[in-house]
Amino acid sequence: MLDPSIFDKVSLEDLLDAVIDRIDKTARKWTTDKLDAIERRLQIAAAMIRGARNSLQPINRLPPELLAIIFLMRQQHLPSFLPIPCVGVYKQRHHRDWLKVLHVCRHWRAITATYARLWATIDSDLDPATFIRRSSTAPLTVYVGIRNGKINQPDLEIILRQTRRIRELHIDAFKWQTSATPLYELLRKPAKSLVSLTILIDGDRNSTPHDLPTLFSGRMPRLRQLCLEHISTWPKNHFQNLTHVCLYRQDREFRPCTNDFLDFLEGCPLLEELALIDAGPTRSTAGDVPAVLSHRVVPLDHLRELNCGSLGYALPITRLLSHLALPASAAMYFWGAPLQLPTEELSQLIPDNRSHLQNLRNIKECRLIRSLLSVGSSYQLVAVVDSVIYICGLFSPPEVVGMISHYPLNDVETLVIEERLLNSFSNITTAMWRDIFGYFPNLTYLRLRPYCLPSPTRSILSALYPAQNPVGRASDVVCPLLTSVQIEGGDDAVPAAYIALLAGARREEGSPIVDLKISSFDPRRLRPKPPPHSSRSSSPSTHSSMSSASDSDSDDLPAGEEDVTILKEHVPNVQVLKKQDVVGMFPPRWPTRAHMWHLEHTNRRAMARW
Repeated sequence: MLDPSIFDKVSLEDLLDAVIDRIDKTARKWTTDKLDAIERRLQIAAAMIRGARNSLQPINRLPPELLAIIFLMRQQHLPSFLPIPCVGVYKQRHHRDWLKVLHVCRHWRAITATYARLWATIDSDLDPATFIRRSSTAPLTVYVGIRNGKINQPDLEIILRQTRRIRELHIDAFKWQTSATPLYELLRKPAKSLVSLTILIDGDRNSTPHDLPTLFSGRMPRLRQLCLEHISTWPKNHFQNLTHVCLYRQDREFRPCTNDFLDFLEGCPLLEELALIDAGPTRSTAGDVPAVLSHRVVPLDHLRELNCGSLGYALPITRLLSHLALPASAAMYFWGAPLQLPTEELSQLIPDNRSHLQNLRNIKECRLIRSLLSVGSSYQLVAVVDSVIYICGLFSPPEVVGMISHYPLNDVETLVIEERLLNSFSNITTAMWRDIFGYFPNLTYLRLRPYCLPSPTRSILSALYPAQNPVGRASDVVCPLLTSVQIEGGDDAVPAAYIALLAGARREEGSPIVDLKISSFDPRRLRPKPPPHSSRSSSPSTHSSMSSASDSDSDDLPAGEEDVTILKEHVPNVQVLKKQDVVGMFPPRWPTRAHMWHLEHTNRRAMARW
């Protein structure tokens, strides 16, 4: 053993040089055991040096509590209601990424191992026993089978021993073996801390019944968020005072009647979000017994969002809405594939008696978007959000006319029309557009967004042309309050003279267009100016033929200023906009969490089946 005083006379660097020199000269004479022993001691010394260096880093000067919170922020935190993992999570395992902090240094490992909240998210895909042990007494968020559908019964039993600590429990029993203990039998202990519960069961794969027995001995006093798949019925008053509810893919044969479903909603007066995805009271009129009393109305004063997806039927939704009282702030989203029954139409979606639906009062804007909701999707969407009604999807002309004629649009002041359909058979005729405009008596602002060929702009504008009447009678003007028009589009936009002639005709009928914004003009502009005489004698057909005939002889006309000059003779304020990025006109919160969760869940199930 060396005398410690020697270190006062010799520097550490000199000692290391001596050690290296000694190893170089004599190591070949040592035994393997001696070499291994010396190597281990040198590794310890190297680790101590790395630890000392790491301790000098600025981040390690932070208090351990703050550093632990930073580690906590590195974890993947999913929402408590309808948890949606990040894109690609099933392959890339993002929920494991935070564990990399364990490989940085001993200081970080020590902090991580002793901070209970870091281990309070229990995933059946990540050694549940270790996480439970290190989580100490922290409230638990539990995911069982959510990532790959696999459930190991021993792991589940270990997790459920901590039922008193579980704050969130999300179970996907897609691959639960029918020979195993029935899932519900494991959910018996009281769950006094449970706030959010998700139980997903594939009715086609599992033999689990559609009716739910009493869970957690009926003791879930703090439960506020519930998501159930396949399950149609449960004990009366089992779930009360919920704020978030999602019912998913219920067996059509066992779905509740409207009266029973209203009883359930009546027990949840604080409900904020309701999602019915291929679920809910969708029985036929004859099978919806006992019938609901006509005067029964259930108020949901706190409802912020209603999602009805993949239902396939319109009348059951109409029936449900007619017995609900919703606040003005409630957003409604109805989405899914085209309706299944030819006798039903989306025009029937909104009930005739909507006096209790305050969110359908005072609708000020309508957006008609005939376009794919997403690539390869045939989904259709009707939504009401913030006093704006959205009609989006691949709708046929009769469907559009039917919806516009039935929906509450009398007070609409702004109409946005976006066309992206390339099928000429789906074009809406001028006569149909005229009928559509007839349901907007208070329209003041029209915005056209044609992004298809041929452009429907000419057909739409022709519908605004004053209709000819016999001599001595005033012409009929649709949308008499219309004062502002904005036209967007590409090179197939309508010539300036065509718009000028329309503006002149409406001005003479006492309905002038005051403001006009155009993003681009047709390069084939009209050379002659509109005739100075009254345009009342010009019919839409004459006007259209004149414009068409002039399209071929206008190539020598300079662009821009000449167009504005023509337009300003009939429109006081003309603005030519530069081409801008196309901004989506879908609802601001679309796609909703319920819609995204449905797509993710469907894709994950499809992958799991393989």
